[in-house]
Amino acid sequence: METPTAPVRPRPWSGFLSWAGINDPWQRPVPRVGREDVLVVVALTVLAAVLTELQRGLGSVGTPPSSRPVTYALLAATCVPLLWRRRYPCTSAVVAYVAFMAVSMMMPMVGGQLILLVAFFLSMYSAAAWAPNRPGMLVTIGVVAGTIIFWLIWSLAVGAGAERLRGELNTLDPGNALISPLVAYLLFNLLINGAFLAGALIFGVSSWRRARGNAEIVAQQAQLTAQADQLRDEAVLRERLRIARDLHDVVGHHVSVTGIQAAAARRVLERDPARAAAALAVVEESTRQAVTQMRDLLGTLRAVDEDAADSPHGAPTLVQLPDLVAAQQGHDLQVSLDVVENPPGAAAQVPPVVALSLYRAVEEALTNVRRHSTAHEAQVVVRVEAGRYAEAEILDSGLPRPDSTGSGLGLLGMRERAKNVGGTVEAGPRMIGGYRVRMRLPLEEG
Repeated sequence: METPTAPVRPRPWSGFLSWAGINDPWQRPVPRVGREDVLVVVALTVLAAVLTELQRGLGSVGTPPSSRPVTYALLAATCVPLLWRRRYPCTSAVVAYVAFMAVSMMMPMVGGQLILLVAFFLSMYSAAAWAPNRPGMLVTIGVVAGTIIFWLIWSLAVGAGAERLRGELNTLDPGNALISPLVAYLLFNLLINGAFLAGALIFGVSSWRRARGNAEIVAQQAQLTAQADQLRDEAVLRERLRIARDLHDVVGHHVSVTGIQAAAARRVLERDPARAAAALAVVEESTRQAVTQMRDLLGTLRAVDEDAADSPHGAPTLVQLPDLVAAQQGHDLQVSLDVVENPPGAAAQVPPVVALSLYRAVEEALTNVRRHSTAHEAQVVVRVEAGRYAEAEILDSGLPRPDSTGSGLGLLGMRERAKNVGGTVEAGPRMIGGYRVRMRLPLEEG
């Protein structure tokens, strides 16, 4: 018996790592250094230099004038890396931090001025917001936080400066304070610097996540646009195929009938004028039907209403199959028609789309018999089972004409019509000779 395995508990820090995008492969697009970046860096550097000289005038800098070039170099080293804060965010943050710490150790009053604090905060924020290497970003900010803690402890424990600071703190009167001045100084600086770095991290990662969300929205919009374009192209292609099928069925059939009957009339024109006149009458009727169906087709194509364009209103139905079979009759081809209905009258209730597809299948199959077969007889059987299916089967017993080849577009059109309504088409030689075409289409109950 298998023992159930305990569910794996997520690690406490997994939510934080996921929030920071540690395992996210997305990389934020990096813009080029722009004019606004240069203006920000120049403004921060100039303001930091002006404030430093004001502090020097107040006697709070505490360094000789000969150190002025070094001071300005450190100020520039703190601000100038912000030019590349988006392209090289972690490197820029490290350089700015090292320069900031050097200023703070050499000139504590200058290191605490607002301009340098803004520059330092901006460098940390940019590392969290723009770093493509998310683990490297956390390591960078973690190292900065660790060195700040180390520096604070070092400043209280080692050196003459530490002794002077401890002496100044010990001279303070804490009164009724719960915490000694030395501990309060350490905790105060840790909280201030911790809040400073945490704020930079929170705002930076929030900016990164916001950019990530915007990128997802843009990608989804692009995908939807591509899908819409694909659907539009598919709709255009389906419409072109429908037009091609209709043109093939209407024009191909009637042109074939016209050509066959005209040839028959020419052969018997002199010896049997009555028979020639009958053939020419078939030509006339077939031409008239072709013109009528072409007008219906053009009217459908020009219809503004989509439902009207898709409707087979006015198209042939199963009721007109006897006329179609009669038009195919001739001295060289005899066609029989059998309609099997259950219940009686079910053929007249077949939906127009299904009826049109079956009519076109019979029309195409009989046309192919005349064009490509030596058969003198053909049989059309229509079966309708109400609520189940409707099918048309066309059989002949001839052989393929050796000098006649088809394009295959007729059978392709049959299969496309059947597929559109969920039906099937079978076409191929018969075991006993001849050819068989069968289209079966489903009927919905009711």
